Amino acid sequence: MIVIILYSLMILLFIVGLIRLPKTEIDKTIPQKKISILIPFRNEENTLDALLKSIQHLEYNSDNFEILLIDDESTDASVKIIKRWQDKIPNLKILNNHRVSNSPKKDAIQVGVRGAQFDFIITTDADCILPKNWLLAYNTIIHQKQSLFVAGPIALKTQKNFVEQYQKYDNLSLIGVTIGSFGIKHPMMCNAANMGFDKNVYLQMQSHQTNITSGDDVFTLENFVKQFPKKVHYLNTTEALVVTKAENNWKSVIQQRIRWAAKSTHYKSLFTKTIGLLVLITQLFIVFGLMLKPLFIFYLLLVKIGIDFVIIIITSKKLKQKISIPQYVLTGILYPFLNTSIGIKALFGGYHWKGRNFKR
Repeated sequence: MIVIILYSLMILLFIVGLIRLPKTEIDKTIPQKKISILIPFRNEENTLDALLKSIQHLEYNSDNFEILLIDDESTDASVKIIKRWQDKIPNLKILNNHRVSNSPKKDAIQVGVRGAQFDFIITTDADCILPKNWLLAYNTIIHQKQSLFVAGPIALKTQKNFVEQYQKYDNLSLIGVTIGSFGIKHPMMCNAANMGFDKNVYLQMQSHQTNITSGDDVFTLENFVKQFPKKVHYLNTTEALVVTKAENNWKSVIQQRIRWAAKSTHYKSLFTKTIGLLVLITQLFIVFGLMLKPLFIFYLLLVKIGIDFVIIIITSKKLKQKISIPQYVLTGILYPFLNTSIGIKALFGGYHWKGRNFKR
């Protein structure tokens, strides 16, 4: 019972932060900062047209930003597609990734950073669609708050099938906790599909980066928080909302989650580690408790689902996403079991991603 109480207090803390974090209001009168957009890609021929079309429609002077797409050994038509778009988007460049670690995406980001001509970097993914005021939102917060690191929101474009709906509610939960952590001034998560940072400070921090397989978005955040805690901010506006597609099968979802979980043991922040440990203990308590006292633990699971629903509904309203209570409840019942399984696999095995096998 004490586990659920502690978990509830944790969620309440994030709800307070979620409500407290002020909304970012875009100011179009601010002089436009020059920005470099970095986009690693590998075999994204089915998503690049949508991404590049959204870039074409960005409300920002084309002289004030560049797009660097870093090719990570694509074997499909991705490069050909990008080259066709270079006539329409003259500030679009292609770079080749240079592998120096066990993390291709991290290597691609660093290739992009070193090839960027501007001092502020924004990263996103090749399967994303960018809102037209995306750069204006970043420009506003950079000028108003002198930000050195900025995180932004992510939404999933989903179909009605349960595998994609599961990801939708999982993402809403993650975004809610992310915004809440910024609201209580203990930032603990971000996503490389929508984040920005000062180029020079980032390069100075490279000696502190870990060399694990997954990307280093959270580790970059941790380093900025450690050195410049008052210069780390969140873009709390749907005008900065980046949309990406959900995975369409359980195998891909599980491999993606194993990839995410594999880096959690390398987090440096005590706050982040404590939160992660409490979530893990709560899940284990429910999974194994159901074997001993099934009815009592099932009631506690329903309590947890109800508590989580508060953060889900607040976040869904912020991101203007519709939710279904029956689908959410089913997701909440499955979540502890699936995540416990993923955690065990992440501890003892590798994963398959983008046509490659990775060891822990």
